[in-house]
Amino acid sequence: VPDEAYETTAPADAPDDALELTLGWENGIPVSINGSTLDPVSMVEELNRIGGEHGVGRAIHVGDTILGIKGRVAFEAPAAAILIATHRELEKIVLSKWQQFQKSHLADFYGMLLHEGQYFDPVMRDIEAFIDQSQVAVSGDVTVRLYKGGISVLGCSSPNSMFDANVATYGETNELWDGRDARGFARISAVHALLARTARSQSEESPA
Repeated sequence: VPDEAYETTAPADAPDDALELTLGWENGIPVSINGSTLDPVSMVEELNRIGGEHGVGRAIHVGDTILGIKGRVAFEAPAAAILIATHRELEKIVLSKWQQFQKSHLADFYGMLLHEGQYFDPVMRDIEAFIDQSQVAVSGDVTVRLYKGGISVLGCSSPNSMFDANVATYGETNELWDGRDARGFARISAVHALLARTARSQSEESPA
């Protein structure tokens, strides 16, 4: 796709100095940029302007259509790229493993149905209810660096963060269990795999 097809700055022509932004979130909704509160429309407009100047948000998407054919589109969405990156990072520290798994799965399904014009199907309201509930704890600040088309997350914080250095430090220390607990947990976690392996081994050894 030629550069002239885009309105945003080409990454190669973006400023040589990186720009850092801190986005504030409340209950899954972006509310501020560098401490300045903005309404949703103004937020998108400002992020489009800033991100566009730094070459952020250009992409080419290849996907399937409801008619069964493949489609390819070039697009530019600086605000969406920045919002998705910061929102996803914040969710990592406030949502449980299974909340993240289910939300990712349902988000793909929701997007597919929406793309195919199924917005009014009742299942969409069901998915929205799950997503709304999942966002109750998604509040905090995320700092990113924009540089020549790239978005790098520098850090995030939240009053609802599940990180607790007083309880455990990944790969180093913890206060909730010791080696004996870990050994027992490993054995129990492997039971289903051991049973499956034993059953299959016996089946392979049995005469036909």
